Amino acid sequence: MPSIGTSSYAADGTPDTVTSLASGLYVTTTLRDEIDDAETEFLFVEDGSGASKIGLIVVDDEAMLYDGRLGLQQFNDLERGYLGTTPATHTAGATVKIFPPPTFINPALAEAIIAAQETIIAQAALITALDARVADLEGA
Repeated sequence: MPSIGTSSYAADGTPDTVTSLASGLYVTTTLRDEIDDAETEFLFVEDGSGASKIGLIVVDDEAMLYDGRLGLQQFNDLERGYLGTTPATHTAGATVKIFPPPTFINPALAEAIIAAQETIIAQAALITALDARVADLEGA
């Protein structure tokens, strides 16, 4: 049985874009079969019970939308690299978080939220890069 959890921040303390967009509720399971970075038809999980018929999947550092589900294991019609993430190959056994669809809110509001979250992510990446540069300079 998959676990259900909530989160509003990533492990490093930065806002968890996917979680906040989906109101924090998700199903956790594992990837049944490896999926390469070009696969857009379907992916299989060990147990997707509790997941909606459409929604958002996060595997490793990649977010992807799905537009259909067959049974409790197959998720179809994937839009890879959602929210500015990069499509990647994911190995069997990887942790999978399945979120409800983010479309339950007003589409204009959803676009504004996504834009704000992308700005936050970009700023967090800039701060990380600056911190690394300062550490390099201090070490020199």
